[in-house]
Amino acid sequence: MNEPQIFQHTCSPQKNHQISVRTIKELLHHVPQQLSQPHRINFYAIHLYTEGFGTHQVDFKNITVKPGRMVFISNGQVHRFDPKADYDGFALMFTEDFFGCTDFYRQFLHKSAVYHDPLQPSYFDTGDRFEELSSLLGYMMKEQKRRMHDLQELTLHNYLVNILFVAERQYGARYNTPTSASHNQIISKFKALATARLMDHLPVKYYARELNITQRTLENAFSKTEHTSPKKWLTERMILEVKRYLCYEGELPIKAISDRIGFKEVSNFIKFFKTETGLTPAAFRRSLKKLSS
Repeated sequence: MNEPQIFQHTCSPQKNHQISVRTIKELLHHVPQQLSQPHRINFYAIHLYTEGFGTHQVDFKNITVKPGRMVFISNGQVHRFDPKADYDGFALMFTEDFFGCTDFYRQFLHKSAVYHDPLQPSYFDTGDRFEELSSLLGYMMKEQKRRMHDLQELTLHNYLVNILFVAERQYGARYNTPTSASHNQIISKFKALATARLMDHLPVKYYARELNITQRTLENAFSKTEHTSPKKWLTERMILEVKRYLCYEGELPIKAISDRIGFKEVSNFIKFFKTETGLTPAAFRRSLKKLSS
């Protein structure tokens, strides 16, 4: 069986850097039909919109686009551009290996608030940091066009670090209150572990044990910080993963998706998805086709 299609990261022409900055109009001109359909990426992306209005969909949730808004897309997420919108800005793409050149940067990326939760697409209005962020992205575009030199990767990395540090300060302030710091740490560790073991269908008590806390402590952290429960989060995270598989252009058979998600019986898989979404997997897939047509 062929692997589902994943849009690969394309670096600057004739460069080996695992980072690229283009204008959004240039990106859309390159492969407009593919980018207006839901597609999964295997890198990280940051979009800063500078003009125009419309929407940008991340993991099937619409984000209103307007000048000054910055949108973050994580490795593994599904997104699509609005084919009817006339907007522009910067599209920055980079791999985890590029940014995580040291343990510090890799851990920062994994704990970053802007890439905190696949169930909550990250974006914010840059406000008085707009000129600074747009300038940094502009500098990166100019640097890419210069001749290759020994310090080029380090230069691009430094620009990227500055962008993510500013974003963390602007967007991540909501996570840094003293009363929620310990809860956020618990939840962050839970989500990372749960995502890694998602297909095993493990109960909440397993994750609490792995985190060396009681189940009540884990549930209390979720209740106070996320206003939900870890069990509900696990269910929503599973549904999201199913939707990601259903959007693949190669159209994996429903039975194959059921197997990958870890269901022993396809009938149980269909019942689970319909109970949570109101649609069968096949009906959800048809709705994506109508959206893209």
